[in-house]
Amino acid sequence: MLFKALFAEIICLFPLSVVTYPYFQKAAYFMLLGIFTALGFFNTLINVPLITKLQKAVPNEVRARFFSAFETALMAATPLGMAVAGPLLDILEASTLVATLVALSLLASIYCYINFKETIMNIGAEVREMMG
Repeated sequence: MLFKALFAEIICLFPLSVVTYPYFQKAAYFMLLGIFTALGFFNTLINVPLITKLQKAVPNEVRARFFSAFETALMAATPLGMAVAGPLLDILEASTLVATLVALSLLASIYCYINFKETIMNIGAEVREMMG
């Protein structure tokens, strides 16, 4: 379910590259509303199981430190993404950049699915076995 939601979320990002064309200017608001609603739905299907798995896997003694570092890394990704995307928007059109980044995200997700599916799906399984 986790990977299905991840792939669905990435596929929902592809229409963002279409919204930037002037042809869709009048419908852009409604298109964005639909896209972001779908992203919010799939984001919930990804984050809840993932965070639950991490909470089960991380020992109580270090959970606070782990999640503070985890959240800090996630928060640092936003300005780094803007620092990379800003100059790229000077070179490429927005639709091309979005389509390229979504395609790269899809390829990275497929790679992780092929190589790390069992590892990711088994996070926290050891804890369940110990608890009975």
